[in-house]
Amino acid sequence: MQPSQVTLFCRVITVLAHWYPLRAPAFLQPHFNATFLDLSKLSTIVIQDAAAILVSHPDRALHKLFSHPLFASKEFEGYTQRMRSHLENHQVPANASIDVVLPGINARLDLLCAELKTQREMMNLMQQQREQDRQMTKQILLQTSHLLQTSHQRQFDSSQREMLAATLFQLGADQLLNAPAPMPFHWPTSPPAPPTDSNDHQSIVRNITGNSASDGRLPCVQPDGFNHVIQEKHCSVQDMYNEWFGIEKFEGIPVEGGIRSMEIQHKSKWRNNYDASVSKRFSRLKIIVDTIVKTVAESSDPNVTTNSVIELFEEHFQAKKRSPSALITWLEQEGYKDSKKRKLS
Repeated sequence: MQPSQVTLFCRVITVLAHWYPLRAPAFLQPHFNATFLDLSKLSTIVIQDAAAILVSHPDRALHKLFSHPLFASKEFEGYTQRMRSHLENHQVPANASIDVVLPGINARLDLLCAELKTQREMMNLMQQQREQDRQMTKQILLQTSHLLQTSHQRQFDSSQREMLAATLFQLGADQLLNAPAPMPFHWPTSPPAPPTDSNDHQSIVRNITGNSASDGRLPCVQPDGFNHVIQEKHCSVQDMYNEWFGIEKFEGIPVEGGIRSMEIQHKSKWRNNYDASVSKRFSRLKIIVDTIVKTVAESSDPNVTTNSVIELFEEHFQAKKRSPSALITWLEQEGYKDSKKRKLS
């Protein structure tokens, strides 16, 4: 250092010593007349550096820089001792723990991790809710589409039926309009000549009455129910019972009271036009219904009712693939058709 620089430094120290006397406990006290110079920071830096040099390099105490009386004062000596203590007890940041360098950093990191975990859980819940909403929306759309298709199909079927009915009605009206006029009927002016042959007589009677001469019957209109044909296939024993007695959906078919009423009024005459297959269906129906009625009538158990017997027969009827003949075979095997052997299980 040049002599001029040393002189300048000594002058600065003199000014600092004059304006900032060393006093305990505060080492520097700013003077009110020197506040505008803002020399408090500069004085602190200069004195700290000087004390650090003397602590780190004691041999430099003989240098001219430290010849000023300030450095020989007791206050500066005490300040130097405190500086030595700070320098000897300092910790290198690279070797210190992160919590020492950044106090509270671990707690803040734990709090941040907890917040991130909570956010992740909320995001997972929101994603699950969105997935559930998407699935529910998909199901609702599918059901709505199915309902719309069903409604459109019903409307289409209804319109088709209406068109078919209108077409059939129009065809029937056209046939009535285009049909030829009936031939006028003329009463005979004289009685017909007696037949000359028995065959001719039978032919005339058949043409007039619709019956053979041996019947001796005049033509008549058939009563209600004579053209009724029993249902070809029954879905249940209950349907058989209902058709026989003319109840529920078979009410008034063929007449009030059902087939039973026809049997009471006309015996077997009303089904003279039945062929072999229809007669066989009728016989099976009658056997099953009669068995139900007789089983209930001849049982002394109050729990045996028509419904309970029908339910019992129904179970075996469905198990036999809805076969009346198979059900009758089972009834025969179980003794329901024989009053002496009849039993209920």
